[in-house]
Amino acid sequence: MPKAPLILGIDTCEGNCSAAIVRGDAIMVSRSEAIGRGHAERLLPLIDEVLAEAGLDYQSLGRIAVTTGPGTFTGLRIGLSVARGLALALDIPCVGLSSLAVLAAQGAQTDSIIHAVIMGRGGQGFHQVFSGRNGDDGLPQPLAMAANRDASDIVALVAAQPGMLIGSGVSLLGQT
Repeated sequence: MPKAPLILGIDTCEGNCSAAIVRGDAIMVSRSEAIGRGHAERLLPLIDEVLAEAGLDYQSLGRIAVTTGPGTFTGLRIGLSVARGLALALDIPCVGLSSLAVLAAQGAQTDSIIHAVIMGRGGQGFHQVFSGRNGDDGLPQPLAMAANRDASDIVALVAAQPGMLIGSGVSLLGQT
């Protein structure tokens, strides 16, 4: 059986700048820095550091995965541009993943419902509900469509379907 490809994961959807090297289910190296702004200046050096720590070079990569949002406009634009540019230069596939699904994956493999919430503007948040079990694609399965909602509406949805809360928007709900 052939080895799973080495995947470079990139996440710049919010204030963190994150990169990881993954093979199959194993995370080889992962780094995330809370930088707020400055993704354009920090992302490529961070990728270089992650590759060096794994003892790899760019030519070792077989695929790139990048978060596509929701999230901050500038952060997403930087992450998507870097991912697409590297994929073209290396002639490897580039796949996009929902930021909410990636968040929910952190709490997956439970029997619980997962509410992924990313902070929005004006008392709103991006919200999506997931099953705690991964599907065939390796991600938690959505139970509802993602939507930008008022905090009070998200609180009501969580109360109607209790489960794990994850993401920057949890603070918007007055819960930890």
